[in-house]
Amino acid sequence: MMGLTGAGKSSFVNKAIGSPSSAVGEGLGSATDEIQEHRCAHPRDSGRSLVFIDTPEIGGRYKTAADVLWAISRWLTEEYEGNVLLTGILFMHCITDNRVPGGDTAQMRTQLLQALCGRSDLRNVVLVTTMNDTPMKGTVKDDRLVDLRKNFWMPMISNGSRVDSSYFHTPESAWDILNQFEELRPPRNDQS
Repeated sequence: MMGLTGAGKSSFVNKAIGSPSSAVGEGLGSATDEIQEHRCAHPRDSGRSLVFIDTPEIGGRYKTAADVLWAISRWLTEEYEGNVLLTGILFMHCITDNRVPGGDTAQMRTQLLQALCGRSDLRNVVLVTTMNDTPMKGTVKDDRLVDLRKNFWMPMISNGSRVDSSYFHTPESAWDILNQFEELRPPRNDQS
């Protein structure tokens, strides 16, 4: 889970898990200042568990994409001794935000995703808009989504990322998005 403060990362985790396991900030600051792990069973396959990694935003404690990448890498190594595969990344963006950080922040975000996934294959990155259930006038949401696709996310989309605007702050819509990773999931090793 990645995104700016207030994008809905922790809230998404709570909806998917079905309990308030991740602190959600109510103020202007971030409630997540360290990498946090949240586990749950897959609702359709109780033999499988999922691990959500809720990350702090770039620009907070971690000033650059490289800082965040290093923290994620160190965390994965310490927690799983390098024996875990990253199945997918959700990059959250609040559709009600009328600005997207540009310049260095946008470039750092793209660099971080490319460092985690590889330079030319971002198919395991889903760019998720949040607050889709918030009423907005006219075609504002549709216009913003077009703008995001064309002017901010195009480098990631052209390398395979998908855009999903179907999250409506419900467990069902969270799992609809998460199930997109099913085809990317590493095969089970059933050999003894």
